[in-house]
Amino acid sequence: MLNHFINVNFAQLNQIYLTQMKTIFNGFFTVVFALLASTAAIAQVTTSSINGQVTDDLGPLMGASVVATHTPSGTTYGAVTSEDGRYTLPGMRVGGPYTVEVSYMGYGTNVTKNITIGLVYPLSIMWF
Repeated sequence: MLNHFINVNFAQLNQIYLTQMKTIFNGFFTVVFALLASTAAIAQVTTSSINGQVTDDLGPLMGASVVATHTPSGTTYGAVTSEDGRYTLPGMRVGGPYTVEVSYMGYGTNVTKNITIGLVYPLSIMWF
């Protein structure tokens, strides 16, 4: 009597098991590939930056304008100094030459030419 109630098709169960294992296996490798690809994408740093501080004899100058121009392409990068006189020009092309202009109302403009920046390490320029 028990044989009548147990009607298992082992070939069909095996096929279901293999299909589920393939799905899990493919999902695992998809996740591993995505993690490796994102790590490689993060490692590709191709820009640099210029940062520094603008001060006078009395201390930091808030609101000074800092503009760097990539001489060969004419691309400009600009920033305004914070209350402690600090500025950052991020995402700049590596190399140069750059012309950097710092201006502040009542002080005129200070121009420095032929500045070259490297990859990864930012260039720090203090203006006095």
